Amino acid sequence: MWRATLKGLLAHRFRLILTAVSVVLGVAFVAGTYVLTDTIGNAFNQLVTESTEGVDVIVRADAPFEEQFGGPGGGGERIPEGLLGAIRGVDGVASADGSVFGYAQFLGKDGE
Repeated sequence: MWRATLKGLLAHRFRLILTAVSVVLGVAFVAGTYVLTDTIGNAFNQLVTESTEGVDVIVRADAPFEEQFGGPGGGGERIPEGLLGAIRGVDGVASADGSVFGYAQFLGKDGE
């Protein structure tokens, strides 16, 4: 049986080589996809972890709409300025900072 198998493989060397190359390439692409996916996931997790380091609570107003990617919209109502002082006065609050974030577009002097 082994002799017939070896004769068949030797008779179709090119087919054997192409099959081996296709298996190696397939495994390499799948492994590369897993590595890339894990790398992107770890980078995102690290970014989120670093941006919220030392933050226990975030106070924000309700957004009037949902962003197209499912997150909260950047066009939410602003929180009254006096609320920041009230938050700073709560027992156990070490520091409280206000910030505004959203999307902006640069315009030239001509409005374009």
